[in-house]
Amino acid sequence: MSFGILNLKNSQDQSGIHAGVKVLRKKAVVVGNNIGAMLTGLLYQKKYGETETILLTDKQISGPEYVAMFKHYLLFVRGKEQAESFRNLFPGVALEEFEEEPYFYKDQAFKPFDGRAKPHTLMPFESYFIERPYTFSVEELLESEGLSVNDLKSSHFIVSQVSKEDNGLWRLVGSDGTVIETENLMWGDSRKKYYNVAKQMIKESGDEQCVPALLGFEQVPILQAYWVIDEVVREKSQTFFIPQSQTHDWGHFIVDFSKPKKLSDGKSSQVVRILCLIGDDEVDEEFLGKKLRLIKRNLNRIFPDIGTKIINESVFYYDDFLCALRDEESLEDVVFEHPDFPMFIGPQASLSKKTFSNCNFPFIMNMFNAYNDHRQKLTAIQ
Repeated sequence: MSFGILNLKNSQDQSGIHAGVKVLRKKAVVVGNNIGAMLTGLLYQKKYGETETILLTDKQISGPEYVAMFKHYLLFVRGKEQAESFRNLFPGVALEEFEEEPYFYKDQAFKPFDGRAKPHTLMPFESYFIERPYTFSVEELLESEGLSVNDLKSSHFIVSQVSKEDNGLWRLVGSDGTVIETENLMWGDSRKKYYNVAKQMIKESGDEQCVPALLGFEQVPILQAYWVIDEVVREKSQTFFIPQSQTHDWGHFIVDFSKPKKLSDGKSSQVVRILCLIGDDEVDEEFLGKKLRLIKRNLNRIFPDIGTKIINESVFYYDDFLCALRDEESLEDVVFEHPDFPMFIGPQASLSKKTFSNCNFPFIMNMFNAYNDHRQKLTAIQ
């Protein structure tokens, strides 16, 4: 594994690190493998250089792989409110609105949400996807910010413990014993994951009033399938809600058909993104495999033989993207800023009284707003 310049301490120091342990001192450390972490990592690498900035991921990801992953991403900017916020942050990036309003499937027909018919019971968070999506080019976003994914340097590093020392430096201990110290820690993973690696520090501090801001949220995992099909199934871009079951309240498969594209040989292709929210506590490969088979079976019934038209297929599982307050009445008592908190930059970044009161689903914009905060901060530093 390569982390750039190593500072090997050959004897035990005051911090208790033993001989032979790799200790890295970095100006900035970014943790996470989402679009927010990618943008923030590039921003700090541009400011301080790749030897002083490190992006830590739970798997090795190159810059182009980050871009490819986001192109498959389950969440577009959705709704006019988020679209306006996005345009304010990135005025040079074009947004393309889906051409048709979302419809739901019931009684063997597609129906509008604003009509007389009512859909099957919506699961928590599904109402977010009733908003019409807006798409944008990741390449155009990066170009507008003067960032290049070819400059992105990430390192495979599993964080096992986080603490903050008396000198103000953050210390991250990896699963292999490697230690990284930094004055600037940006955390792009979930708050629950942060608590799991920082709970010893929080417990030893004797100040656990920050815990509700880390664990006071109910997380909803998401399973997503990304298909490229070699035939046009829908002539216009549109979102459809397909019931997982006609007899049980299992929620929906939320299907986004992108605008068809002409290929060089004159044929057309279409991108289809299908996602479902996972409400079960126990999730394993067998469970997810059954869900994927159910996706194809249900969609084949409504869009005949769509499964046979797939020429490219990817599957993603996100366990920490969406979250909801467990108890809204206790929100006034939640401490959202605390010395034991790093700078959150992921989808759960700006969770606060304000963000939840302004928008029920702030998560995709949280990453862009957090990036903007760091953009302004670094711009102010000469």
